[in-house]
Amino acid sequence: MEKGQEYYNVCCLVNWNQEKIAKYTRSKHLGINTFKLKVLDYIKNILKKNVYEIPRNQMNFLFSSEKIKNIETYHKVLMEMIDKKPEIAKSLMEKDNIKTILGAYFMAFLTQADFKRVKIVAKCFSWDLSCEQVINDALQYALTELNYSKEDVEKIFGKLLVKRGSTANEILNQILLLESNEMINDYLSKIGYDAIYLKKNIPDFLVLFVPIEKREKARIKLEESLNTYIILTERKTKEEQKKENRYLKETEEYKKLILEYLETKDLSKEEFCSIKNISQSKFKAALLYVKASIPTLYELIEVHERELFQKRYSYYIEIASYIINALDNGIIENGVKRNFTILDYLLLTNANLKNVLDVAKNSPLKDYLSKFQVFVSRYKRLTPITDRFIRRIMLEKVYINIEEDIKASIPNMESIVTDDDKLMVLDYLKNNNLYYEECFDIALRRYKNKTLHQESTMRFKIH
Repeated sequence: MEKGQEYYNVCCLVNWNQEKIAKYTRSKHLGINTFKLKVLDYIKNILKKNVYEIPRNQMNFLFSSEKIKNIETYHKVLMEMIDKKPEIAKSLMEKDNIKTILGAYFMAFLTQADFKRVKIVAKCFSWDLSCEQVINDALQYALTELNYSKEDVEKIFGKLLVKRGSTANEILNQILLLESNEMINDYLSKIGYDAIYLKKNIPDFLVLFVPIEKREKARIKLEESLNTYIILTERKTKEEQKKENRYLKETEEYKKLILEYLETKDLSKEEFCSIKNISQSKFKAALLYVKASIPTLYELIEVHERELFQKRYSYYIEIASYIINALDNGIIENGVKRNFTILDYLLLTNANLKNVLDVAKNSPLKDYLSKFQVFVSRYKRLTPITDRFIRRIMLEKVYINIEEDIKASIPNMESIVTDDDKLMVLDYLKNNNLYYEECFDIALRRYKNKTLHQESTMRFKIH
């Protein structure tokens, strides 16, 4: 209790100011809920106060607004009980549990009402309590204090226990007790009651259960709440239908896509996506759908990929060997050695770069792949040329250092690049399926050096 007293004293020192208390808990690395529990424990067990004796400023810190309302509501009923049923109050006041005290009062009330819901709705409304709260407190009292069996409870409480079968009047009463549209919408969605039918019952409910002076205010709240719920429900239904239709359309497309892929027997997934201009993410989604929903079709994909791998294994090894040698020793062109580039690779083969590396990793070449792995890491995702990229390069003033590409050509000489040069290179890249930003600078230098091939001379063509 020492900590509880310390924390209680801190609260008193700052006059229960929530911001100052929060600052204190942060400085001590305390969780605010742990802090509150310690203070509340001290108030109840050392100061011997029940929650109804706690001042309002302390309540505001210790409890949520909903909890405070609940406490005040129960306290109002407790005061009524002491006034109207002093014999019950006298025998129970020594009990610390307010639920037990009020449970006895509610039990007496339900007994007087013959356990009929129609007779208790108005009274519960006057207490600002739902019928279910009153019934549940009485029920717990009957089970724990009166030692009723479940059979006794079912016999005595009867239809009061059927929550889902709540009458329209009970539901309308509950709506009036709830504070926000969010709470009302949540309540209505849980009970699954027809909101349009509830609207039709509003006039009768107001006449039977709401005092005249409160009817207009109650009517406005009920109608606005139910109209809001109906609109939200209709919107949700439409959205769910759209979502369902979209899902059905997508799944049909996924199935069609996979069947089309299987018909192209000599293409890998990446090659198929590239040729058909399909995003990798869409194809992956199609694969996941087929795997989960059509396993027999997914098995055909696995067979297809195994057969394709076996067909291409020796071809991939040959490509990998060429690249390893080119990266280590460079390429001889017009008697001059230069570095192997991504442009060289794309002119060499249309095989997927990562697939070639994966095959090489499981081959006798696995110990010679260090430079190849760096190359793949750098170029595994190429950036397609866009209009924005073209606008940028057309605005730039570019000079080419010829030495960068051909060492023995014309030393220390720079050559300005014209707009026509840039357009010629862009056309070349586009016509040869090399339309990537990473290829542009390389191709531009070669164009100025007159070493850019006018046609793609692909040595290892996969398809």
